[in-house]
Amino acid sequence: MSELANTLFYVSTILSDTLLSTWSSSTEDKLQLVYFGMKLTLMYGGLLTTAGGVIMWFSAPTRSERGMQGKYMIISGFAMIIFYFGSSIFINFLQVVIWESLGF
Repeated sequence: MSELANTLFYVSTILSDTLLSTWSSSTEDKLQLVYFGMKLTLMYGGLLTTAGGVIMWFSAPTRSERGMQGKYMIISGFAMIIFYFGSSIFINFLQVVIWESLGF
C-alpha cells in the first residue's frame, strides 16, 4: 500500500513540476492548469487505487486483513472517480453561472 502511495506521490510531483514550468502569467491559465492537474490526479489515482484494490482483494484469502484493505482501496478508488466527475460537473456549472452573470 505504501508503494502505491509513493508511486502516486512521485507521479504527482512530476506532474506539478511540468505544470509549474509551463505556467504563463495569466491567472486564468494558472487556474486551468490547476484544474487540469486535479482532474488528472483524481482520474488516474482513482483508477490505480481501484485496480490495486481489486488485485489485492482477489489475491487475498477469505476474511483476511489484506482482503479488507483491498475492499477499502476499491471503495476509495471509486470515491475518487465519483469526485472526479462531480468536481467536473460543479466547475462547469460555476463557469456557466459566471459567464451568464457577466452577460456573455
